[in-house]
Amino acid sequence: MRAVETDRQKLRSVSRVGSRFALIMLFAAIILGVVLSAMSAIQLRQVHEFSRQLLDLRARSAAMSFFIRYMRQPERSPERIHRIVDEAALGAADYIQVLERDGTVHGSFVGEEAGTLPEPDPAELGQACEASFSRLDEQLQWRKDGTVRMGRGVMGAMVRPALARVIELDDHPALDAYFALPGPEMLKRCGLQGPGGKPGMCKGLILERGGMLAGGAPCMIVRVGVDATAHKRAVRTHWWILGLAILTTLVILGINLALYRTLKQRERLAESLQRTRRLESLGEMAATLAHELKNPVGAIRGYAQLMREAHEAGHLAPDDPDAERIERAVETMVRESQRLEDLVRRTLEFARPGDLELTTFDLRDVAGEASSLLAGKAEEKSVSIVTDHEASAVSVEADRGRIEQVLANLLDNAIEASSTGGNVVIAVRSSSDGAICEVRDKGRGIDPSRLDEIFQPFSTTRADGTGLGLAVSRSIVEAHRGTISARSEGEGKGAVFAVTLPR
Repeated sequence: MRAVETDRQKLRSVSRVGSRFALIMLFAAIILGVVLSAMSAIQLRQVHEFSRQLLDLRARSAAMSFFIRYMRQPERSPERIHRIVDEAALGAADYIQVLERDGTVHGSFVGEEAGTLPEPDPAELGQACEASFSRLDEQLQWRKDGTVRMGRGVMGAMVRPALARVIELDDHPALDAYFALPGPEMLKRCGLQGPGGKPGMCKGLILERGGMLAGGAPCMIVRVGVDATAHKRAVRTHWWILGLAILTTLVILGINLALYRTLKQRERLAESLQRTRRLESLGEMAATLAHELKNPVGAIRGYAQLMREAHEAGHLAPDDPDAERIERAVETMVRESQRLEDLVRRTLEFARPGDLELTTFDLRDVAGEASSLLAGKAEEKSVSIVTDHEASAVSVEADRGRIEQVLANLLDNAIEASSTGGNVVIAVRSSSDGAICEVRDKGRGIDPSRLDEIFQPFSTTRADGTGLGLAVSRSIVEAHRGTISARSEGEGKGAVFAVTLPR
């Protein structure tokens, strides 16, 4: 027996260590999954930004190529613009269009792979011009006379997309970028004599600020399209990587969670086996002890009753000085033997619960019978028993007498815990789990740390209690494949006992 108990303790210890290890692995999997997902998300963002920057750079390169050629002789000549567009688009862009603010096309190059281009929106073209001019007003270093010479820095500031987005062409995506440039009317060529009569201070082209900021200023828009297939493919690939990282994390979490639950269940099973074994040993010991005590207790009680009856019949001399003391001793013997006999009976009920006599009945009726049994005690303590049953019948198949015993015991405990003038509520209802009977009181409550102990044998806080009432009740309920539980918010806040029986 000792070897078996040692093996069970080892099983419980191994199960506890395994469940803790599985819990650690679960947290490690969560951290690893979060890190992998975060890294994949960061990589996705970086790839998206880097590939988009490459597309913007290719579009700016094509726009700059057009701008440099156009600035040599800025004019709205369709033949010249068409020639410059062809040269700028060569190997750099899928298509280039030169537009006016109102959408008028001065020249265009559309490659065979580009297909049909969507028509530009004049409202968007106007917004692109205004946004580009506002940005140039802030970034350029204007002279005191409100002009700036068209140098490399100015041209670099001009060739920045005012509007850029990825659109779908006939068979592939493309970056559709709009570059808004000042019209040729706003570009003036300096004479040989600069401002203030000083020669050589102004040469080339200048841009006037006032004309650029005037409402409806002439604007030339260069629309550049660059193939974005590689960009979209790279982003899609990294989306798949991120999804795979998240899926892998979820799978690992699921495996570890299942392992943790399995090991935790084994740990609870090992604890249950160990508790069952202890209860079996206790039951055997209690049965033996009860059997040995039953006859002597019965004899003591019988003789005590005979002595009391003899005293009551007058066989003892009434003037005997020891008569009163003998009477008190007899009463004590009867009372204590009765209590000891009750303890023996409860111990036998716990150790040998016996077979169940199953019948079908309404649980509300049994709750009413249990309330009637305790009505006298409740009245003595000025405690009201209140029923709060479901309107329809709550039928169960169980041992009627045993269930009444359980409910009566719960009511008895609730009345004992209640203060004078208090209420005890017994409620019967049905649920998806089965038939539920609750006994609620507003008495002294239970320490939450003791909620698991109160159903153990010989666990009691009452001076005259045996500590077997709740243990016997749990044994009866579990024999019906039901459950009994208790909850309390703490001492002085009452308690709720719930019995659930299968229907």
